[in-house]
Amino acid sequence: MATEPTSQSRAASLIRQALAILDESGETTAAAYLQHALDILPEGPMDDVGAPKLRCHIPLIRAMGGALALVATLIARGGDVPLDEFSRLLGIYAVATSGSDNDEGMVLAYWAGMVRDVAEARPGSPASPA
Repeated sequence: MATEPTSQSRAASLIRQALAILDESGETTAAAYLQHALDILPEGPMDDVGAPKLRCHIPLIRAMGGALALVATLIARGGDVPLDEFSRLLGIYAVATSGSDNDEGMVLAYWAGMVRDVAEARPGSPASPA
């Protein structure tokens, strides 16, 4: 009888699949961030210890929800959204959020910086350094 994979092993598998897609498309900067996430993924079963830890990371959970709300809004707006525009909007959201919850704002600011790095690494991007 096969055991069901843990959420950690499923996450690692999905990260590896996404890495393969990024590598194939030449998106090295985004792939580096994803590789880092895979590298720091904890060893051992996560399901047993993951749920209680979530209660301790409320700012991270709220930051994820807010960032996803921003993404959903941009998708609903229609059309393409350049990475540099998305990073600016996420940065503005980070600053606004840090006024009420600094930890949440810091998470959002870090994400905005990561997106900005990816935007700058794309050849021909208006955000790329001259």
